[in-house]
Amino acid sequence: MQLQSITGNDILKAIAKKNRRGIGWCIVGIIAAAAVMAAGLMLILEDGRVFNGVLMIAVSILGAYFALYYISVLNKRRMDPEHCELFRKFGTPDSIAQTIAQESGEPIHDAKGVLVCDSFIMRKNDFESYIPLSEALAVYRSEHRTNGIPDAVYLVVTDSFGKAQQYPFRFGKAGKEAMARIMEHISQKAPDCVFGYSRELPGYISKNRRTLS
Repeated sequence: MQLQSITGNDILKAIAKKNRRGIGWCIVGIIAAAAVMAAGLMLILEDGRVFNGVLMIAVSILGAYFALYYISVLNKRRMDPEHCELFRKFGTPDSIAQTIAQESGEPIHDAKGVLVCDSFIMRKNDFESYIPLSEALAVYRSEHRTNGIPDAVYLVVTDSFGKAQQYPFRFGKAGKEAMARIMEHISQKAPDCVFGYSRELPGYISKNRRTLS
């Protein structure tokens, strides 16, 4: 998709497609929960392992409940995509599309699927990751580790409503320099933004975030 010619309708279609895909995964989760429940019943009825069987059934019921809840949320968003959180926070599909189209031709950063322009940051394959830089409440660097070994690094941006998005960056000097350059740019757009993670940050976000009506 060419971002320089993006329209509000393109964004709505992309979000609707994402919601349909999410519903599909939820259905798969419900089927898996049913299989776990059946296995739990077999443990009780055939092996007499009541505790293990009840535990499996309880876990499957809980998983199915969350899957059904998420399906209801996604279906509501699919039926009324303009009511999704992105537009309630940051403007209409057309206004967001106009900003992306105008600025994406001269990005500050465009790598690893992350696009940073003068006034916003987003993952290029996910419009719901769009955050105006002026709406940044907190920003910090985060590493993901597997068996103690770093395998991914992210810039985490929490918007003024308290929702965080992760944006992947490269390891090494180039990634660090790009991240530092973007943080400096964000500081100019959002002078009150807090940079760096600390134990006090979650409390700060909770206290200072705006309420979404």
